[in-house]
Amino acid sequence: MFRILPKLGAIALVSLAQLVPSSYASAADCSAPVDSSIKGAVICDLGVLDGGESSFAKAVSEDGLTVVGVSDSSEGERAFLWTEEQGMISLGVLAGGAESRATGISADGSVVVGKSDSEAGWRAFRWTKETGMISLGDVDGDRQTGATAVSSDGTVIVGSVGGIGGRSAFRWTADDGLTFIGTEELNSDSAALGISGDGKVIVGRVGFRAFRWTNAEGVVLLAPVQGEKLRYAHDASTDGSIIVGEAGSHSKTKAFYWSSKGGTDLLLPAFKVKKTGARAISQLNETVVGYVKGSGGEVAFIKAKDKPMEFLGWLPERGGTRFSSASDVSADGSVVAGSSTGEFGHRAVFWKLSDRN
Repeated sequence: MFRILPKLGAIALVSLAQLVPSSYASAADCSAPVDSSIKGAVICDLGVLDGGESSFAKAVSEDGLTVVGVSDSSEGERAFLWTEEQGMISLGVLAGGAESRATGISADGSVVVGKSDSEAGWRAFRWTKETGMISLGDVDGDRQTGATAVSSDGTVIVGSVGGIGGRSAFRWTADDGLTFIGTEELNSDSAALGISGDGKVIVGRVGFRAFRWTNAEGVVLLAPVQGEKLRYAHDASTDGSIIVGEAGSHSKTKAFYWSSKGGTDLLLPAFKVKKTGARAISQLNETVVGYVKGSGGEVAFIKAKDKPMEFLGWLPERGGTRFSSASDVSADGSVVAGSSTGEFGHRAVFWKLSDRN
């Protein structure tokens, strides 16, 4: 079984100038994952930027070809973009910044969002190959901003604005700029964590309650499921009718699947564990990915619709505590992005799965 993991250190992240492939991560190093319950699965180590030791994958494009996340490097921690053709490249930092993090990507991989340090503090950014990294703008007062997710077409971005007293969820479009969505009226601390593919539904948390936002209904807190409070809503389906996240308490979380059409459920493995959490849902076939944490470590999971939970396994390693977690999944459920410990430390990875369509 699993062992309890040591607490991971804070991930300091980090560029626009260095759109040069890392020599270390010029190609993925793929092998069979350790202890995966999926026949034919392959796990691919995406490496690190030059001078780095660890990396984390946060999102994958819907076609499964582009992965974004964060890697440390000789210049500090940086948002990265990875493709098979280019390998891992740094996306730079905003002017005056030292660190950046990539957290979301559009369907075709052309738009990346996240946050970067800058001469004005941490700011949410939108990156494209044509424009480089651009700040989404400032807000009143000395408050930081960070983007967490983006719609499939790259036009709607969500995240949070933070400052003394808490954070507030925001929505951004080119026409409207950065606007609050009303969560601050319910609690002094809130964050938008995900968005539907069509950009019409925003999900996240208000305090420790999961919410769903639409322009017509505003912020609606999700009701408990099987007596468990829904705490964090991390992602939504294409039309926002399905939401996944974490329920329960701080010490005992449970992955949940919520549907506006009914069928809401808690997604649990066949044996007792300390924590589970759902982080993303595919846009075509309702495949859910996340993590399971037990006494022996943490392992990424995938759950296809109407099928049992399966474990994705870890990178091969010499020994020690094992950790893997799934952060995002391609539209057809065949590629899962996340991170895993392995022989060379903590690495951004993706799992390739056959026959998942």
